[in-house]
Amino acid sequence: MFSMQKVINIVSIVGCTLSVALAGGAFVGYRWATSPDTHEMLKQKAIEAVAGSLPIPGSLTGPALPTAKPKMKLPF
Repeated sequence: MFSMQKVINIVSIVGCTLSVALAGGAFVGYRWATSPDTHEMLKQKAIEAVAGSLPIPGSLTGPALPTAKPKMKLPF
């Protein structure tokens, strides 16, 4: 059977391992988030996402500015 000291040692080792893993993950995440390469990649993805959702004036959507006079007259 396990003695109480062995259980405490196992819990201690597991706790230290988790602490080191969390600290290492936080360090790597911080380095990734503050990297200029990451900023450029995220900026490019955002630009592509926004540009893909904007209608670009052309033959399918019509001119960017109205070129003909309005067909309706205002009542005043």
